[in-house]
This record gives sequence, structure tokens and C-alpha cells, in this order.
Amino acid sequence: MTRNRSIDALRAIACAFVLFVHCPFPGVFGVLVSALARFAVPFFLMVSGYYCWRNTDGAMLAAAKKQLRSTGKLTLIGTALYAMSNTLRDALSGSNPLSWLGSLLSVTGMRRFFIFNRAIFLSSVMYYLFMLLYVYAIYILLLHVKAMRFGYAAIPVLLVSGVVLNMAVLAPWYYTGNWLLTGLPFFLLGHFIAARKPHMAHPEWLIFPGAALCCLEALRNSEVYCGLGAILLSISLLLTCLKHPQGKAPEALVRFGQHGSVILFIIHCAVRDYVKLLLPASMPLYSALLPVIVLALSAALSVFISRARHIHV
Repeated sequence: MTRNRSIDALRAIACAFVLFVHCPFPGVFGVLVSALARFAVPFFLMVSGYYCWRNTDGAMLAAAKKQLRSTGKLTLIGTALYAMSNTLRDALSGSNPLSWLGSLLSVTGMRRFFIFNRAIFLSSVMYYLFMLLYVYAIYILLLHVKAMRFGYAAIPVLLVSGVVLNMAVLAPWYYTGNWLLTGLPFFLLGHFIAARKPHMAHPEWLIFPGAALCCLEALRNSEVYCGLGAILLSISLLLTCLKHPQGKAPEALVRFGQHGSVILFIIHCAVRDYVKLLLPASMPLYSALLPVIVLALSAALSVFISRARHIHV
């Protein structure tokens, strides 16, 4: 499948938005930026599902197994990175060097990790990789038993269940931000879009309504993980990228989306932690500048790692 320049550019932008969730701007502006960022994880998942589609079940199965291995390697790298980074961070801050394990080493911690992919003991982003491992495993199972139609039929049920838990029940984010209510439906939706190629004349017309709805939902409840706005915004953005695959995004942004975005996604929480250790909180405009500094350092380090190790993602 030919690379889509628009998708690559948007992957880079989405990673920056994810960073602004974990290192937010202050005040209402920060709430709104974090609200808009909720499109990112659904978009990443749909792109993964989209690129897993092939013309035959055998080819799809081979592609899925390859992606499962690749995600497994990334998960091991991310786990090792945060195990070392968190240990050093806690030691430098005068805490027990293994205190970061505390939220895992309990029955509740284990249940949240294995059932809900909640990996906050590592970082704010590692849950995504564990979620993706579950999703690829289920996708491979669906292919083996030839039940993709069942998977497609489950998409609206899972999405509606997630919205209800988000908006009506106000459940904790990890009740919806997991393999079942976020990972699987959005991955399968991207796969469905690749397989069925639904046509929409002007998907870009839905981007602003989706963004506005994200902001309204966040102003009502800033803890919303994936509401109606995020669903509408992420789908409209993907369909727009598919309609304009060779968009006019800057080449540097496209290349970063191809080769550096995954690295930035994985490392930015560690960069944030050490920037917070090094920068005095009394610095003028500390809260406003912190996200910008963390983004700049994370992007620079991602480019360096990509070039030094020839990582292509």
C-alpha cells in the first residue's frame, strides 16, 4: 500500500498534541488543547487498521503478524526505557529508586494493567502499546476464524459503550481507553475504511464541528477520554487524508511523521520528567514554556535517534 503523505504529516501533528495532554498548557487554553488532542489515539489506531488491510486473508494475516512482532519490540524497548528512566528520576529526586513500581504491585494495580492496559507505573503513554498488542492478537484471531464481519458489526456497539461510559457514567479514563472500547473499534474501523472504501464528498467539512464538539465536551468534563467529538474529528481527519493523499504539508513534517513520530510518542514523558527536574518552577512563564521546551527537546532527540539508529517507523 502506497504511503500517504497527508497521514504521515498528521501523525507528526497528532504526536505533538499527545505531548500537550501529558505536559499541558495552563488554564482554559490547556484544557482546550488537550480536548483537541483526543483525536490522536483514535487516529493512530485507525491508521494501523487501515494499513493492515490487504487483498487476501493470507496477506492480511502475514501483515498482522509482522505488526504484532514490531509492536512487541517497541513495547519491550519502551518498558526498558521507562524502567531505567523512572529509577534514575526517583533516585535524583531523593525518592526510593523503585517507588515507580508501587502502582503496579497490588491486586488492583495488576487488574488495571492486565484488563484495562493501565500502565501509568511506566508512563502516561505505554498503555497504548500494550493496548495495541491486545488488538493485533484479537485481529489475528478474527482472521483465523474468518470472523471479520463480526468484528465490523461490533464497531458501533463498542464505540457507543465507550461514549456512554465517558459521557454519562463519567467512568475513569482507563475504563474506556483500553483494548476493548478504544483499541479494537478504531482499529477495525480503519480496516473497514480500507476494505470498503466509503465515499464522502467533503469529509473536511466535519473537521470543525468535530473540534468544536471536543472543546464543548471538555468544558463540561475535562476528564473525557473519547467522546463524540473525538470520534467525529478523528474519522473526518482520516477520510480527508485519504481524499488528499499527497497534500501540501511541508516535507520535513512528512518525514518526521514517517521516521520520528513513534519515537517522540514513546520518549516524551521521560523528557518531560527530566525537564521538570532541571528547570526551576520559579522561572518566568514556566507553565506556558514547559510544553514548548519539552516538545522541542523531544522532537530533536527523536530526529537524532532516528538518524543514528536508522529507525524507520
